[in-house]
Amino acid sequence: DESYMNRFRRHRAFRAGLMGGSLGSVAVISTSMMISQTSSGQEAWPPKWLPRRVAAVGLIAFVATAATSYMNTASLVGQFVISQPSSAAAEAPPASTPDASVSNSSGRSSK
Repeated sequence: DESYMNRFRRHRAFRAGLMGGSLGSVAVISTSMMISQTSSGQEAWPPKWLPRRVAAVGLIAFVATAATSYMNTASLVGQFVISQPSSAAAEAPPASTPDASVSNSSGRSSK
């Protein structure tokens, strides 16, 4: 069903976007913390620009990863096929069991 595949692709892209956006935001915050510890200036942490930058990077990373995920799942559209059972397959006998005369580790037959 095409609506199911589109919903699957949107959900997967949204989830990937959330992960990418959060990773981008965490990267900006951690970089800012490292720079504030190594810089010689006595600037207060967090700097005034940090929330805007975190939001911008989070949004850009969300859009980039969601779009990439959505485009990459386009190749999956034709792979999900549910085969219908045929009457011959439904009446097929169960698979045969392995032969009991297989030799064990001592080289003797198990019969």
